[in-house]
Amino acid sequence: MEHPTKNANESNGAGDVGIMDRLRVATAKQHDDAENHEFQQAFFAGRLTRDQYVRYLEELHRVYSCLENQIRSASAQRPELTQVVIEENFREGDLVDDLEFFGAKPGSHAPTPSTETFVSHVEVLARTNPIALLGMHYVLEGSNNGSKFISRNIRRAYDLTDRGVRTLDPYGGDQRQKWLDYKLRMGELDLSPDESDAIVEAAKYMFTALGRVSSDLMPEKLQNVGT
Repeated sequence: MEHPTKNANESNGAGDVGIMDRLRVATAKQHDDAENHEFQQAFFAGRLTRDQYVRYLEELHRVYSCLENQIRSASAQRPELTQVVIEENFREGDLVDDLEFFGAKPGSHAPTPSTETFVSHVEVLARTNPIALLGMHYVLEGSNNGSKFISRNIRRAYDLTDRGVRTLDPYGGDQRQKWLDYKLRMGELDLSPDESDAIVEAAKYMFTALGRVSSDLMPEKLQNVGT
């Protein structure tokens, strides 16, 4: 017998809080730490140099492409992955387009150490507990809610219109509805307590990993990263 469809805020079991509420509450500190990072503050305000912004896009391409490729591959084992992360949620193509606009391409520089660590971690998680990848993707998809507004500063800083900023504002005026739809799909999953825990821990890791990548991109650190 099939489980009834749940509302995104309903529980996944007796006494459990819905996964979206759990994610929001459990990652609050990591979210705040990420937003307060020096590099991210400069990024939000459009104060990165053009070259710094492009380099950030390169690292984001590695992050997104790794996670998205593993989600696609692991969905053969866990179809829930692509039930939640549907085609419109994949951002690798937008990142390639943004980079091409600036005359850059993926892989122009060596990855930062923290990006390499992230890629290795995702590859292991995809083999050992693939449902947890949803926690990582939740962080990236949720970031669109803020990056839509950040994109205004980026457009002004680098005199952009559409291209060069598609990754930050992928849905335009549909952002709110796309996020509500994503939350609903996630909330409909029938997760065990262990699976919910794994998703939450992966989301916490994702915030921390992005902070470490940002630290690697500070000017003094980039001197030690090869081309």
